[in-house]
Amino acid sequence: MAGTGYNATVKFESFADNVENIMYFDLLSEKALLGARRGLDKYAKQVRKTTQEGIKNPPKTGIKYKSLRVRSSRAGEYPANQTGKLRRSIAYQLVGSQKAFVGSTVYYSNFLAFGTRFMNKRKFIGTAINDTIQEGYEMIAENINKELQIWN
Repeated sequence: MAGTGYNATVKFESFADNVENIMYFDLLSEKALLGARRGLDKYAKQVRKTTQEGIKNPPKTGIKYKSLRVRSSRAGEYPANQTGKLRRSIAYQLVGSQKAFVGSTVYYSNFLAFGTRFMNKRKFIGTAINDTIQEGYEMIAENINKELQIWN
């Protein structure tokens, strides 16, 4: 992903090393990887959506500054949606069948994700991944199974 923003990586490891029947294994692995890619695509979209929803609907318990139209976020919350630029910048990109990058291209996303010496970190893409990881595994497994059933 281009830019200097924060990137979180979700990696789906290849699971098969059974070489008993080479021809069948090669055919099966192609189908499994196609299903994995489709599942990973759905999961990356879900992580993006979860992050965007967290930014759009934060608890709003931070400080209300006169210069801002909305409340700021507190440490440990998703960032406040002050202009919408951060929320709109969150995107994902698939790399092959086994990797997806979900990130933001705005420079200050790193400060929000990791904090600074003046500000504690906020919930961000890594939190969304942790909160939806089981869902992600299920999406990937479901799509692999779907792809294998189509070809059997």
